[in-house]
Amino acid sequence: MHRRMVMVGLVLAGCAPDAAPTDVSSDAPAYTAPPVADNVAVAAPGQLTVSGRAGPDERVRVIQMDGTAHGGTADANGTFSIAMPAGSGGDLLFNLSVERAGQSVSSDGWLFSPANVPSRSVMLRIGGASLPVGPAPLLAVVDMDAGGGVALAGRSTPGDRVRVSLDGQDRGADQADESGLWFTVLSSTVSAGPHQITVNDGGDRVDRRVDLQPQRASGPLEVAHLEDAVRIAWVLPGGGNQTTWILLP
Repeated sequence: MHRRMVMVGLVLAGCAPDAAPTDVSSDAPAYTAPPVADNVAVAAPGQLTVSGRAGPDERVRVIQMDGTAHGGTADANGTFSIAMPAGSGGDLLFNLSVERAGQSVSSDGWLFSPANVPSRSVMLRIGGASLPVGPAPLLAVVDMDAGGGVALAGRSTPGDRVRVSLDGQDRGADQADESGLWFTVLSSTVSAGPHQITVNDGGDRVDRRVDLQPQRASGPLEVAHLEDAVRIAWVLPGGGNQTTWILLP
């Protein structure tokens, strides 16, 4: 199995997003919601574009973890699009924020863009489900912490009821929001090792066998490019580890 290990020199604890409400529905008042990344795309060879939503006319910043910053201004509807160099072709981690009432308000997590599939970028979130950014399959992301807590996320048809089972046992359900996004945290812990995950939304069904082996990062962030996933091991602010799998294709 081909693996490529990438070390990202950053201290997550020193770059934690500010506390912010997580209600980011389309009808939420703009001043209460943090900025949201909706898509990461290759705009041209060597260039990425991050697009999303913020408050009307707000100044938006995308800061790479080496301190390189890129900015743009949302339009009257709060939509923004920021183009930036893709760097040397490695994995990228960003903090997304806006200036609001003299304070910096960050997105709910860190935006991670894998080098080989930037269209499958995710928002890494502490202690819960990391969320797919942009188009994604029914089962897109799996998270596991060192204690065996597991969260899953993906995209379905807006409003569909999504059911999750693990090794043939029903483990809960969630309803996809107006964008089709769904996520859930399993109610009990899971032992490390291979598990069969089944997700069914009443129309589509996905069965994936995932080796849920939580990793302890030797640095702040380690990324492994596997045959069927991108595995991210990251250190949480204050200690602890979380492992995130972006499932491919």
